[in-house]
Amino acid sequence: MKVALMAKNKISFVDGSILPPLPSNPLYGAWQRCNTMVLAWIHRSVSESILQSVLWIDKAFEVWKNLKDRFCQADV
Repeated sequence: MKVALMAKNKISFVDGSILPPLPSNPLYGAWQRCNTMVLAWIHRSVSESILQSVLWIDKAFEVWKNLKDRFCQADV
């Protein structure tokens, strides 16, 4: 998934380096479209049961963090 996001120049939406602009900012619409596209890619890449737990999250960064926290558990 990271490779695909890098290839599409969208990795910034999941690593937190692009923060959403204020809704009054002219760039907000463009940010929202890209964020929604990345969300759709993530949603299509996870199983139905996992999707149900992240479907309500509206920022790609927050979904990515949720999945990372869930699946990057180190062995004790």
